Amino acid sequence: MLRNNWLSRLCIGLGLICILLAAALGIYNLREDNTARQQSDHVLAALRQEVSSTEHEGFQPVWQLPEESTPQMRTVNIDGYDYIGYLSFPTLDTELPVMSGWSKAGLKIAPGRYYGSVYTGDLVIAGHNYRTGFGKLKLLRQGDPVLFTDMDQITRSYQVEDVEILDPSDVEGMIQSPWQLSLYTCTYNGQLRLAIRCREIESA
Repeated sequence: MLRNNWLSRLCIGLGLICILLAAALGIYNLREDNTARQQSDHVLAALRQEVSSTEHEGFQPVWQLPEESTPQMRTVNIDGYDYIGYLSFPTLDTELPVMSGWSKAGLKIAPGRYYGSVYTGDLVIAGHNYRTGFGKLKLLRQGDPVLFTDMDQITRSYQVEDVEILDPSDVEGMIQSPWQLSLYTCTYNGQLRLAIRCREIESA
């Protein structure tokens, strides 16, 4: 009887510890998500101002290599990070800045370019699955529009065509695809990668 009571108390104690740890983790994730959202909004406002100012100044894109080479995407530095533009998801009512590259520290602020370019038609963008960020990618459906506005004031229109689940080690599968835009993030448990494949829509 005493042994059973001891085991019951131990199980209850362990259960309470697990609940407290889960609550603490949830609070931490929520705070990190809110911080990322605030930083993302700050950067997005700065990028919009940059695009607006270049429009009023009659800006002409100058980030060109020799004629036989591929143009480089223009970047703007904000708070020590370079950005190439921002993504717009009309069906999700969401806009997110996009860094020129990616890093663990950078992804806590905004998604970043993992590979490719709009000029070579193979742009891959990675982001954390924050609920206010790339965590919304799972809500996208085939046919949904995705817009990317670069720092040369050019907005490119894409359409969601496919959704893939990839192994984290399948780098080739992520970057070697026929799609002009790929967006990816971790699945909820962090074990796999969710990839949204988009086709560029030609301007009328």
